Amino acid sequence: MPVKLREVYLFKAQTDDDNDEFSFCKVIEDTGFLPKTVPVLDFKYCNLELLKDCLARPADYSGIIFTSPRAVKAVVKCLESAQNCLPEWKEHSMFVVGESTKRILKNDLGLIGRCGITENAQGLAECITQKSYNHPLLFPCSDIRRSTLPLCLSQKNVPYREITVYCTQKNPCLEEMLCNVTNGGEEYPEYLVFFSPSGVKHCLPILFQLSIPLGDTKIIAIGNATASALKEANIIVWACLSKPAPQCLLEALLGEVVKTERDHH
Repeated sequence: MPVKLREVYLFKAQTDDDNDEFSFCKVIEDTGFLPKTVPVLDFKYCNLELLKDCLARPADYSGIIFTSPRAVKAVVKCLESAQNCLPEWKEHSMFVVGESTKRILKNDLGLIGRCGITENAQGLAECITQKSYNHPLLFPCSDIRRSTLPLCLSQKNVPYREITVYCTQKNPCLEEMLCNVTNGGEEYPEYLVFFSPSGVKHCLPILFQLSIPLGDTKIIAIGNATASALKEANIIVWACLSKPAPQCLLEALLGEVVKTERDHH
């Protein structure tokens, strides 16, 4: 079974941020790598009427917490028919995880996120808990959001209103796509990049079924949670990146990032 040198599979969610998708592929293509994006997840919005009702009452909240670009898009959908509420929200605090989320928040709503460079929930929690709030923080999120942020907020007695605004599920075409890119399991890439624990959960069984020799590939995890999911499946992580930034991925591919377990084998 031949390895396709310099080929990189990106196991990431489809994104509403076209700039994000383009950046990852272009940055690594420009240095001679061959990226292939495999959209692992499908999304469906939910509870938008409830979110819209909350957004119509900005005086009831002290701010909004955004941990993903899709949560921002849910708010955008709700405010399309309630633009009169937007000026009041501009006076509120916006707490954001990640540069991509921050960029969409600014471009689509004209809102400026605090802690925009925070790349994980723990860092965001530390930012949020630096002050007190007279009203709850609105927290639109995914049905599979991790417990880190809510737990930290509860421990610090920070009030928040959580609303699940989108549901996450496996892309129904994932098995077919993986079969196609690996030529039915007859070939495999030099690098596999996992962007989330969900990507690990949904992709690994299919890769095993296709008999892809994961021990012979260089596996890169985006974030500690993703790395942990891989380790729990007894997969050796070649490199773990702290944030989903194209330049960070390029540095890993070029061998400029400190590797994990393989340094010790």
